[in-house]
Amino acid sequence: MPDDDPPTRPTLVDLDVERCLALVGRTPVGRLGFTTEDGDPMILPVNHLLVDGIVHVRTKAGTKLAAAERLGSVRVVLEVDELDADLETGWSVLVRGVLHPVTDAVEAAHLDRLGHHTWVDDVDRRTWLRIDPTEITGRGIATPTG
Repeated sequence: MPDDDPPTRPTLVDLDVERCLALVGRTPVGRLGFTTEDGDPMILPVNHLLVDGIVHVRTKAGTKLAAAERLGSVRVVLEVDELDADLETGWSVLVRGVLHPVTDAVEAAHLDRLGHHTWVDDVDRRTWLRIDPTEITGRGIATPTG
């Protein structure tokens, strides 16, 4: 006799802020979206560091990211995710906020001591930027348990 119940499919679930921050903190690469000085949209992969709920990125002076920082209070979004196409599972977190340079020497030195490293070492990245969050949201794919 066939089962009349439709097959149970995975669903999207909202993640709370604490879970979102935990996922961002354990995932070292995300994509940072912002608008350039010319008004063009830009999305760049970035290594990031989470310290006390604040996302930090390190960049080189003169890069597009540093140029965005020169505009002052630049609104940005960081998207961090983990997906498994074979298992059809994953999650995605968005950190919306304002990008600011880290100008305090003590804070910058503290960030330097945390051992953050970029995946590519051929660029001298000495400028720290931080994203002061205005909104942190996330969703995950919940698989049914049988």
